[in-house]
Amino acid sequence: MRYTKGQPVRRFERISGRAKAEALDCLIYATAARSTITIQPDARDAELRQVVPVVVPSVIKSQWMQR
Repeated sequence: MRYTKGQPVRRFERISGRAKAEALDCLIYATAARSTITIQPDARDAELRQVVPVVVPSVIKSQWMQR
């Protein structure tokens, strides 16, 4: 906590010589990405419960391969 113009201001200050800040960067990026996505849990649950028929691709065999 630092004071700027008499007001308390919170900010992250890394202590030099300590661990690197990659973990903090990942946390910040993940939080920002999560805040931009709006997921409706009920709609997503219904979407995941839908049964999707499995389509088996047909294989075209050449007569040349049967020789």
